[in-house]
Formats: sequence, C-alpha cells, structure tokens
Amino acid sequence: FDQNYYDPDAGEAGINPITHEPWKNGDVVGGYIMDHLPERGLGQIDARGSYDIVEQQWSLVLRRELDTGDPIHDVIFDDLTQVYQFGLSLFGDIMGGGDASAPFIEPDAGEGDRCVMNKVTNTIGLRFRPVVKAARAAPGEPASWDGQEWAEGSTDFWHELIHRSGEIHDPWDWVNISSAYDDERLYMHLRYDDRNASEEFALSMAWLTPGMVSVEETFNLLDWSDIAENMIVEEGTADLWKWRWNATSLPEGEAIDMAVVDGVVHTDASGPDDLQVRTWREDGSRHIVISRALDTGEEGDDIAFEDLARTYVMRMALYTTDNGEWFVTFPVCAAFQPDPSDTTPASPLDGVTVTDGGDSDIMLEWDPSEDVDFGQYRVYIQDDPFTDLRGLVPSVRISDMEVDSLHMRGIRPDRTYHVAVVAVDDNRNLPSTVSPAEVRVTDTQAPPVPLDVKAFDNLDSDLLVSWDPGDSPDIEGYEIYLETAPFSDASSLEPVATVRGMRVSSFRVGGLEAGRTYHAAVAAVDWNENADRQVASVPGTPTDVVAPPEVRGLDASTPQAPDSEGEALVKWTASTADDVDHYNIYISLTPIDSLQNFAPWGTVPASETSLVVDDLNAGVKYYFAVTAVDWAGHEGPSKYSVGSRASTAEPPEPVRGLAAVQAGEGSVRLAWESNNITGSPVVRYRVFMSLEPITDLADENVTSVGNASAGPDPTILVTELEPGTTYYFCVDAVDDRGRISAGSLPSASVTLSVPPEEGTDLWEVYGPYVTIILIVVIIGLLAYVAMNRQRRFGRILSRRPSWEQNKNGGNGK
Repeated sequence: FDQNYYDPDAGEAGINPITHEPWKNGDVVGGYIMDHLPERGLGQIDARGSYDIVEQQWSLVLRRELDTGDPIHDVIFDDLTQVYQFGLSLFGDIMGGGDASAPFIEPDAGEGDRCVMNKVTNTIGLRFRPVVKAARAAPGEPASWDGQEWAEGSTDFWHELIHRSGEIHDPWDWVNISSAYDDERLYMHLRYDDRNASEEFALSMAWLTPGMVSVEETFNLLDWSDIAENMIVEEGTADLWKWRWNATSLPEGEAIDMAVVDGVVHTDASGPDDLQVRTWREDGSRHIVISRALDTGEEGDDIAFEDLARTYVMRMALYTTDNGEWFVTFPVCAAFQPDPSDTTPASPLDGVTVTDGGDSDIMLEWDPSEDVDFGQYRVYIQDDPFTDLRGLVPSVRISDMEVDSLHMRGIRPDRTYHVAVVAVDDNRNLPSTVSPAEVRVTDTQAPPVPLDVKAFDNLDSDLLVSWDPGDSPDIEGYEIYLETAPFSDASSLEPVATVRGMRVSSFRVGGLEAGRTYHAAVAAVDWNENADRQVASVPGTPTDVVAPPEVRGLDASTPQAPDSEGEALVKWTASTADDVDHYNIYISLTPIDSLQNFAPWGTVPASETSLVVDDLNAGVKYYFAVTAVDWAGHEGPSKYSVGSRASTAEPPEPVRGLAAVQAGEGSVRLAWESNNITGSPVVRYRVFMSLEPITDLADENVTSVGNASAGPDPTILVTELEPGTTYYFCVDAVDDRGRISAGSLPSASVTLSVPPEEGTDLWEVYGPYVTIILIVVIIGLLAYVAMNRQRRFGRILSRRPSWEQNKNGGNGK
C-alpha cells in the first residue's frame, strides 16, 4: 500500500488512495505482498495497514498460515516452543520537495531532493506465548495429585528461563507449567529439572491486576527487584505470591501472600492463609504446587479469579541452589478450560436500554445478572444487523457482576448502529441468538476549550503554540488562530491552520515578523465540526536568530531553446524556512567549496526557484551555488555547487581532420579531431559511406554505417567491405539539442587492396628437376677439382733434380 506524504505540522492531510478522501482515524488500507516465489507464494501473505491519527503512527499486520505446506521455500511454524529468528527492513521514501516520477527511485535532476532510506533491525527472536489453561478438576483432587496424575489431568507448557541479567542459558533451563482449578481454588503446578536435589528453592509469582495493561506490555512492566528479591511493578498494582523451601529450617516451606503497589511490596493483611504449597521430587524433577482460593474476599490485596472467561497475566522468578542464581520467565498467560459438561448459556439480561448520548456516544443500561456461574458482560456494536455472535469480537468486556450501565464514548456520529449486551458464563457459552437494539448516534456538543494555551518564541520568525489536549475521544483536530490584536471570540476569524489528531498538543506558526507581538488561540473541533470558538488569546513575540537551512535540490543545465546563447538554467527546491526573503546566486569557473571570497552574482525573490543566467561565454562550463536569505538578513549555508555549460545558438563546428586507413582485408579505420573543445557540446558523431564522392547526405547512394561516441579521440571501425573497391566516407557532429554540424562535409576515401590470387606451388612443379641439376653440377665440380689436383702433382714431379728422379744419384742409363 502507499500513503501520500502527510505533514501534520503543516496542517496538510494526505489522501487515502482507497477511499480517495482525507485520512481518518482508523482508516485501513488493503495491500499486496508477494512471496519470493510468485508461482507458489501469491495469496499466502496478507497485509493490512492502518494509520492512527490520534497516535500519528502506522500499524502494519502481516498474516500467514503457520504451515503453508511448502517446507522447502517457507518457514513452517510447527514447534511453538522454539524461538524463530527473523529481521525487519523498513524502506522509506520520504519526499523533501519536488515531484518524483516514480517512488523508491532516486530522483532525476530537477525533481527535488528525496531521502530514500533503508533501516534494518538486528535479528529478532520470535516466540509463541502459549496460554496456560487450567483444567477443570473435581473439588480437592489437584491438592493430592502426583507427577503422573498432573501429566494426565492437565497440559504442560514449557517456558524458557532467563537469567535476571538477560542472558538465556542452556536449552535445559526450562520450567514446565500446568494448571488446574476446582470450585474453590486455582492450582499452579511447576516441574523443574532437579537432578542434584537442590537444598533450597524460592519462587516468586506476580499476577497483574486485570485490565491494568495489555499482555504485550508485561515484559517491561513486571520486573525483578534485586533489593526485595521479588517481582515488582513500578506503577500500578500486582498480587505477589512468594514461597521458600529448604530441607533444614523450612522443611514444609513458607508461603507468603503479598501485594505490590507502585513498586512498594507489603504483606497482605490476611497473611499466609490464602496460599498452600507442597513440593516433592519425582524422576529427577522437582515438583511444586502452589494454590490459592479463586476469591479470597480481600479485594484490596488479592486478585480474584472470579471471571473464568478471561485471561490473566503473571510472571515468575525461580531460584535454586543448583544454579545459585535467580531465573525469570517471560510473561505467562493463564486461563481456564471450560467445563465440557456445561453447554448452557447464561440467562438473557433484562432491562437492556440503548440510547444516543448526543456527543458521539452511546448510553447503555441493564439489570445485573443473577447467574451463579456469571463470567462477564459483553457489548457488541456493529454497523450491520446481526443475530449470531459467532465470529464477532466484543467491543467491551466487563467482569464485575454488579455493573449495570456503560457510557461508550468515541462512536462515529451520523450513523446507525446495532448494539447487543449479553452475559457470558464462566465457560464462555454464548446465546444462540440475540436481538440487537438499533440506535442512531448524533453529535451536537462541542468539545471543551483546550486549556493552558501558550505562545512561545521559536527564535526563527515563528511561534510555537502549545496547549493541553482534551480528553474527548471525538476530537478530530484543533484550529489555530493568530491575530495581531487580542481577541476572545474566534467565530468570525479564519484559522491559520487546522491540525488533525486528538492528542496533538503543539503547532509551529512560521513566517512571522520578528519583534512584532501576535495573539494566538486554539479551538478543539470534533468529527461533526462542532467547536467552541469562545477562546481567549495569549500573546507571543517572535524573534529571529536562526539562518535558513541549506538550499536543496540544486541543479544546473544547458537551456534547450534553439536561439539560446550564453545561458545556463539553475533550479533548486524551495526552502522549508517560512521567513526566506530572497536567494543569492553565486557563479564560478571552478567548483565552489566556500563562499568566503565570493560576492553574489545576483538575487532571486523567495517566490521563485529557478533562474536563467545569461551573458556567459558560449560553450564554457560554469559552476553555481545558491543560498537562502531571511528577512533579518541571515544567509544560510551552501555546501556544494553544480556545473553546466553555457548554451550556444550555433550548431557544432564541422568535423576536421578526417582520415581513413585500411585496417584489414575488409575493414577501414576512421579517425578525426574532437569537436568538444569549444562551441556547442557534441554528444555523438554520425558516420556515412558511399561508393561515390559524397556531396549530399540525402543522396540515395549514401548509407549510414553507425554512430561514434564523443570523446577526446573519436574513431570508428567500418567492417565487411569488399577488397579492390574504393569507398568514400563522411562524418558530422550532433550536439545535446540534436543540432547537426553545418558547413562543408568532411570526406575521406580509401581503396582496399586486392591480395594475390592463389595458384600451384612452383616448387612442387620444378623442385625435383632443380634438385637433380644441382646434384649434377656439384658432382662435376668435385671431379674437376680432383683432376686439377692430379695434374698439378705430376708437374711438380717433373721438375725434380735428376738424382732425385733416379733415386740413387747416378745416371739412369
């Protein structure tokens, strides 16, 4: 579900998206929650949210079956004695100004500031608080039951024991509680692991007075006192049962019946006679049975369990020498099982009258019941007629049998209601049929005039008007009146604001003139717009010592008008201060970190939240800061600045330096100079191609090959081209307003080279022949060398002396 922004301090009411009317106290909105598996989880979780204008808070109830039948995807709550761990995440989408295009999404520039928060809890332990239901027993029987008889005659409920410091001990630190009752007494049976046979036990059991608080509040209300060693309540009353036992000085134990009033513990005047306690060990467990009369007759000190149809709340502390420490239970709910043999409802009430009280209220009267087994009176109020009470929740339960009237306040007027008053016996038997009375509720009485109205100086040209909220439950809100002269009758005056909520007790009125005395008054208005406007005003004089807050939602952009030249658009969210006189505008060529050395470039009235800054250098980036100044001259802070380029009326300059080179067998790489240095900011480049020189981009032979991003070194790769073909390329620039660069079209061309054709390898054809020729040549060269060496050796021998030739030095003849 969703709720429109609701600011009670501003006197504005959001609209309920279901009823399309302003939110009203108790409004309920249906919502949808999808499980994590849509195909399986739809419909398993229900959600209902309600907004309480009196408390000014949301209540959200999530509901799901304990067992969904899908243990793989869902947690199955099949063991109500264990603790289930979970966590909560609260995601808030809090508007701070401006209009958001979608909730839970960060706003775009110019939509204002919004706080999108996600808060997560620590892990929470979820436990189920069972109701210890006392079993119906024959008179006196539970007083002598042993452990087995208690197991057969009642139901055990486990309660975890917590160390009084808050620490949860081991899983075996549990106490088992069961209960029974007869015609005279209530019996509480405790079974605790006592394998070591403790020498001493102490038990402190505190019962809250019925109707004092809800069950949910008892954890903090009933607390432990180290000094008194008792369960106590700081505010209110409780009935305290205390029992001590040891094997030496107190072999039978000592039972003390006490009461607690606003933290003070005292012993009942009737003494220990009311309580009866016995203890024994059985199968390693300590058994304790403490009992008391359902009604002791001591109304000032004891709780009377006279209404067996209601639930009572108590908390226990247990001490054993085994642990040497005190252990405390969570709050325990105790109730009474109906008597299965009693199915007869209580006698119908006589003398029932239902009348309109004339002030959004109903007056009821009846003759008191005379039934012996009276349990309580129940009052049912419904918009539609009814005759069957099954499935209906009573609006009021009354346990006092002597009560014979009821004044019900805070009933919505101008409606017809159907009201039934019935008596219910101790076994909660309801009548089979009822005949409700019909009453038309009206309201002609004005709520009382609020008391103790004051007007305080809030130090920022505003007054804080406060008052004591009334106790009338039909108050819709309060009218705040403010005049410059005293008055005692506001009937002819117009309120400066109307605040919704019965318990609202203050409202801030801003935008006032500092030093001037104003006069304020408050009138309470009920649901029917009845109000007593005879109110006396009180004076108040505001001062101003507070500067306006930081300006939020600051944004700067380039104007998109085609003829815009040297301009920048600066926008911001209106200040939340009521006393803003104007805004100061600061300009710089660098980011602004401090305004110490800056003078305002100009001012803007408080009614405006934007400015077109002109006379700037086209295409140059500027930085802007904005501050709020109040009527007293206090200037608020500016923690940051935003930048934007000044507009230019001229389109982007033509692309320069276009070059095309072959980047592969069928691709071309194009590159050119960046256009984002001066002039209109370029956001992209368009690239075109043709087989003929490009003179007109509209020519049918010119095709687009894509866009290139703007950057310091723009380039693009064109692929899937045909080798041997000449291509012509052209590139133009597009700025942030969609304008295309003018002037002559830059072009570049490139002819893709053709690679050699593939054929038969020459070596495969001539290789063998070449090899043979080379071998023959090599052999011939070797033979030539050998023969040449032999001839040379013969010539050498022919030149030797004759004696050497004859070998013996003589003539060879």
